[in-house]
This record gives sequence, structure tokens and C-alpha cells, in this order.
Amino acid sequence: STFEKIRIQIYPWRKPEGPLNRQVFRTVLEALMLHIMANPGISDKNIFAKYNPFFQPFCLIVLLEVESVTPQSTQVPAGSLTEGQQCTHQSDCATGLCCAHDGFLGKKRGVKRLFFDGFNQHDHGKCMSYRKTNETCMPFMTHDIFNHELFENFCPCEKGLECRGESVDEGPHSISHRNPKCQAPES
Repeated sequence: STFEKIRIQIYPWRKPEGPLNRQVFRTVLEALMLHIMANPGISDKNIFAKYNPFFQPFCLIVLLEVESVTPQSTQVPAGSLTEGQQCTHQSDCATGLCCAHDGFLGKKRGVKRLFFDGFNQHDHGKCMSYRKTNETCMPFMTHDIFNHELFENFCPCEKGLECRGESVDEGPHSISHRNPKCQAPES
């Protein structure tokens, strides 16, 4: 034969023309990472068995290598970002602002998107204002559980204020804040 034999490796996250299909890539990578997080210490062999026959081992190796590479981030001068600009650390934002990812709030989504798109928001957020007196807030607000450099959904109350409900019901195993707002601390 006058033709040379070639072998191609097909990656499900590549379009036939060659460019990356980001949605498929993100979904496959999320599924793989969630499986690894749910099974700490899982061996490569067990990962390959789990995804066989859907993915060949070489595809999974590529994904594992992608995840192990630490991306180079551009350095942002501390305090240089203004409200609405994308941030990755609290120190990126100007005084009076915090770095928070918008998570699931404020977006119209289908149920599938509601549960899966939010997992991608943990590497960046936007500079937002700290909550002011009488603004709605979230009691027991903490940093994003996936990235402690970000707050979830919005910033906490500004310094000197606390998030407290207009009424607080304390049960044997729970505390409920009704209509929580940023308020001056109780004496």
C-alpha cells in the first residue's frame, strides 16, 4: 500500500475540527475530580476500571496531568481592583471590598446547571462591597469551602457590624435568624 498507517487518539473533549469543547472537558474533569475526592487514595488502576469502557486510560492520564499542573497566575498589585473586577485573593480588592464568587445566586439556570456549574467558580470571584447597616446578610458566613481566598455569593458585613436576624430562635439543635441584616452588635 502507498499509504502510511497513522494512529490517532480521540479525546471526547475535542471537537472534530480540533479545538477544545470546554463544556465536555469541564464536565468530564469535574466527574473525575469528584470521584477522586469521594475516594481518597484511589489508585490509577481503580480509576481506569471505573471509567472503562467510556474512556481509555490514556484519556484519563491526560486529565490527571491537566489537574496536577498549577496554572501560572498574573500578579495583581494588592488593593488595585475596584468593584466588579475579577479577583482571586482578598488582597486583590481595594479597601471596603472583598473577593466573592457569585456561586448559584443571581443566575437563571436549569436544575442541572444549578448543581454543576457552581463547582467551576472556585478559582476566581469579583470584588464586591462589604454589606452595610441594614443590608441583607448571611449569618454564620464563612469563606468558600473549596477556596478560602473567596467568600460565597457576597461579602460579609463591614467591620463593626454583625449579621443578626430581627428575631433569633434558638432550638435544642439549631439557631434560626429571621430576616437577617447587618446591625451594630448587641450590648
